[in-house]
Amino acid sequence: MMPQKKWKLPDWKHFLFILLAWMLVIFFFSLAEYVDSIKASKPAAFSTLLKFSAMSFLSYILLSTTLLIIFENLPSRWLTATHLLIIYVLMIGIFLPLEVCYEISTNYHFARKKTPPSVLQMLTNMAAMGWWLLGFQASVAYFMQVAATLWQRSREQARRTQELRQKNLMLRLSLMECQLEPYFLLSSLDGIGNLIRVAERSLATTALARLSDLLRYVLRFSGDEKPSMADELGFAKAYLSLQELRHGQYLQVKWTLSEYHWCTVSCPPLLLHAILDLALHWSVMFQQKNHLLQANLRQNAGMILFHVSLALETAIAEPDMTQIAAIRERLDILYAGMASLEMTQNNAQIDLSMCIPAGEYQDG
Repeated sequence: MMPQKKWKLPDWKHFLFILLAWMLVIFFFSLAEYVDSIKASKPAAFSTLLKFSAMSFLSYILLSTTLLIIFENLPSRWLTATHLLIIYVLMIGIFLPLEVCYEISTNYHFARKKTPPSVLQMLTNMAAMGWWLLGFQASVAYFMQVAATLWQRSREQARRTQELRQKNLMLRLSLMECQLEPYFLLSSLDGIGNLIRVAERSLATTALARLSDLLRYVLRFSGDEKPSMADELGFAKAYLSLQELRHGQYLQVKWTLSEYHWCTVSCPPLLLHAILDLALHWSVMFQQKNHLLQANLRQNAGMILFHVSLALETAIAEPDMTQIAAIRERLDILYAGMASLEMTQNNAQIDLSMCIPAGEYQDG
């Protein structure tokens, strides 16, 4: 047997809002009657009018409170035009007769008359305009609650959608980073394997030592801890030095860094490496023997600019854009459209320009 869902009470702020809203109505209604009584030369005490109005509108406060509780627990599938119309008809059919009896009984009480007439007489003697006015007030209370409920549900749905989208993006980012780390390892091991095959044992030993340092970096920042730009820069330099061992004299690397406290800027792990590895991937894929790689890192107006220029022997006819698309997707997830990656090709030179916000580094 399915357990019944327990009804929950709305937040107390919603009850307070209903009370304050009806208190304003009561105040201005009493004020209008007070002004009219003065114009009619039959002034009445404002406190008496306020008390009478409060008693008259008490039923509407109870109605709004009841509707609030009902709509708070109403399933979303009931928030359709048909169901809302059914609830409205039921509300009018139940509330209006009770409200008519309450209004007449209240009038008799304040007028200090004898016992009010029977319920049937109250309902039949009520003027049509009185029925319409009471129904209009009840309808306003109902549709105000419907509008508030639909607005609140739409906000909750938008928030849940945003949270789900954020979770999907973070999952996608985690998958991309998990794919990136094995790729870095395989790329490095492939270079060391080439050194061993060409009998460069001493260089291979040096390369293995540097690879060990690089792996420590990857393991250190594979969790929640994030590196600074100085950490990422050190990793990128170490990675390029490893590639220089692999390619020997055919690869020349030149760094240009602006004077800045890079240890105060945060950077996602392996981000600079992805750009550098992309440039080297093109040179290896198209069997370029001599290539000059220039890397420039600077800060300008709250943005970090990383520019990589690769000078090749011959132009690449159709560079593979798959990795560029993957890096751009990662930047979109990390910086929500505030980062960019552009590629330009001029004959035998390829330029990669990445721009990211300069976020403050939080240690630990």
